[in-house]
Amino acid sequence: MKIKPVVLCYLPSPSWGCTQSAYLNFVSFKTHFPLLFYAADPHWSIVENCHMLKAFPDVVRETAKYPNGQPNPWGVNNLVWWTGVALAASKGYTHVIYLEVDCRIRDDGWDKVMFDEYLAAGDGKLVAGSALCYSPCNGGFRFMERWRQFILQHQNHRFPIPAYGGGGAAEKFEQVVMVNGALGVYDLAWLKSIADDFRNTVEFAKRTTAWDYYIGRELVHRFGVDAFDYVVHLDCVYSGFKDAMFTERERIKLLTDGKVVGVHQVKSNWTITKDTLSSGGVAELNRQTQEYRSPSDGSLSPEGQAVDTGSSPVTSTDYPVIKQPDVSIFIVSHAKDAEYLKYCVSSIEQYARGFREVIIMVPRHPEWPKDHVIPIPDGVEVRYYEEPPAPLGHLHHQVIKLQADKFCKGEFVLHMDSDCIFTEMTTPADFFLDGKPVMLIKSWTKIEVQNGTAMHWRKPVLEAIGFVSAYETMQRLPLVYPREIYDQTRQAIYSHTRKTWDAYILSCRSSFPYGFAEFNTLGSMAEMVMHDQFHFIDVGIGEHPHNPLTQFWSHGRIDQAQEIWHEGKKVSLVPIEEIKRRLSI
Repeated sequence: MKIKPVVLCYLPSPSWGCTQSAYLNFVSFKTHFPLLFYAADPHWSIVENCHMLKAFPDVVRETAKYPNGQPNPWGVNNLVWWTGVALAASKGYTHVIYLEVDCRIRDDGWDKVMFDEYLAAGDGKLVAGSALCYSPCNGGFRFMERWRQFILQHQNHRFPIPAYGGGGAAEKFEQVVMVNGALGVYDLAWLKSIADDFRNTVEFAKRTTAWDYYIGRELVHRFGVDAFDYVVHLDCVYSGFKDAMFTERERIKLLTDGKVVGVHQVKSNWTITKDTLSSGGVAELNRQTQEYRSPSDGSLSPEGQAVDTGSSPVTSTDYPVIKQPDVSIFIVSHAKDAEYLKYCVSSIEQYARGFREVIIMVPRHPEWPKDHVIPIPDGVEVRYYEEPPAPLGHLHHQVIKLQADKFCKGEFVLHMDSDCIFTEMTTPADFFLDGKPVMLIKSWTKIEVQNGTAMHWRKPVLEAIGFVSAYETMQRLPLVYPREIYDQTRQAIYSHTRKTWDAYILSCRSSFPYGFAEFNTLGSMAEMVMHDQFHFIDVGIGEHPHNPLTQFWSHGRIDQAQEIWHEGKKVSLVPIEEIKRRLSI
């Protein structure tokens, strides 16, 4: 039989606990196997590969009872689990790697690392993860001896195997060999055999005990003392109950130090993304870990999943382990870009998290195409400006951009254009290193050899402020600047030209190649005047860092092929096809 694994994760409502921080973490790293989300909250319906449930699992909260009539506190969590594995089985998968939103993972292919360790343990293994045992000394000498052998087998592993007691020293009590639920690998055929063939997951969830405990108990029921032979204790992840073996701070350190590819539990909004795994990012994460304080509330389910206690959403500042910079998104648009802008806004709504605000500037009473009405989501503000007559429109756009500090409240401003889309979950921290905005640069000498047209922008900088950096500074969008740079740039233009800065810009050449270049002018100010306030990366001698944003060319048709630059490489694509693929529309 062909093995077909899947990574499985239930997404609660986005305002619940650490859900959005977890989602940001999960989608930041590429999985080797398919990633299957499932959810009941309609917020997640826009997420690719998210199966939408017809009802919330909470429907069983009041009706879940054990066969003896006692309330079953694990009913909701059980239903989440059994619904998910039944869904995975119905899609033809053979194994699940299970994530909960209090997990955090790192590195592309983390799931393959887990599954490879599982396979390396040999054929016939049914579960893998952070192993543990209940009451190993309360069921006779043979079981206790087999438990001792299991411990010795793993004496060189990174993590010891804990044991917990269900009864007193002189009491007979059921034995359980299990792995802690989250960050486990499970054989679906085995699960189906112990769960009524997934025929009625609702009733099954309501009457059985905590699902991971139940699986471990069934291993002992079926195989007796040989149950240990079907369990793999993984070294590449750690999953534990609350703070029994490690505190949350210590679990986070295991992850940031690269000792494991996944940890559970992380109840706070702490998260980690691909960009923060750069050397500077890890140093910052470790520094912040030293300052970390654990959340003090939250009810726990048997496998350690938090029960909703009304905790704050991801925008809360209660646990700012990765402190997001204060960043406004700023877009200057016009009627001709309407078709692109609606998808830009959609990508912001879908993927952008943690930004202070989104400000979109458009001309007052534009001749907006009727078939491109743009829904404006919460948190996005449209403002209007008076646009001068042709041919000054483009130059006036640059005038607006150089006043970003007058329109935005953030300490930093992120510039993107109408023809840009975010392609994955994105936060302000993705564009910072060591607390400074990242600016990609390349020497003008290499620009002349590789892309001669960009040389047009060197002369306008020199004419505007009287000096020019040795580097071209518009190597990608988005571009992020501290708000102080705008006033300093306006003053530099006046000091050199002796004209009011806006009058100077509008007096420049108004056709391509334009006589003013706003971003290279800002870039020269950054590199030569405010150097210590940026983190510069010379892409002329190194690789482009990952960019969660793609920029098209709005002068071209959205339904025809374009050649664009992305992460330093020329790519040919059809914008609308890429948009549909990335935004699930």
